[in-house]
Amino acid sequence: GGGGGGGGSSPENPHLSSTGLARRAKEAWEDVVAVDATHEEARYNLALLLLELGDRDEAERHFAEVRVSNPSNAMAPYQLALLTAARGEWENTAAYLYEVVSLEPTFADARARLGAMRAESPLTRDDGLALLEASVCAAVECEEPGQNEATTLFLFGKVMETIVGDFPCAVLAYSKAVQCEGFDIEALSRCGYLLSLSDADLGIADA
Repeated sequence: GGGGGGGGSSPENPHLSSTGLARRAKEAWEDVVAVDATHEEARYNLALLLLELGDRDEAERHFAEVRVSNPSNAMAPYQLALLTAARGEWENTAAYLYEVVSLEPTFADARARLGAMRAESPLTRDDGLALLEASVCAAVECEEPGQNEATTLFLFGKVMETIVGDFPCAVLAYSKAVQCEGFDIEALSRCGYLLSLSDADLGIADA
């Protein structure tokens, strides 16, 4: 008979697994780029697949190619910003984020990341907070908040907590972040930590 089988796991077919499919798709995009090196969509999708497969250096090279071939493509510098941020190259990250925001002023995730970076310095704090607040307004108004909105709210909460010292505002931002699809577990952790503090720790005076 048919379909019983409980907890046993059969060997995964590499051509049906997500990694197997990704490798086949990678080969297909590589074929397109080999024929037409200026094919922007193929090169960008190839870079995304390379990221998925863990080849960050090669992905970065292709994102950089897309950025050069089409300076109006905001997604290429955005991906480069994420890659350089992961390496702690903050000056490069900021430069890429400025580029993204100049190309797409309503790109909330990029604005929030740039705002959080600028908020860290007293010299650019007001500008950074303004960028963050505008992004948060857009995130809160989003009817189906996802990972980008969660990131925006988390970054705002982190700045409120660690830089501004407005803990109640940070709790509110974190709590909204965890209501979004694909939220970072750290938002839940920070929210729980702040809620565990006493009113005195939070700087809330007795009435």
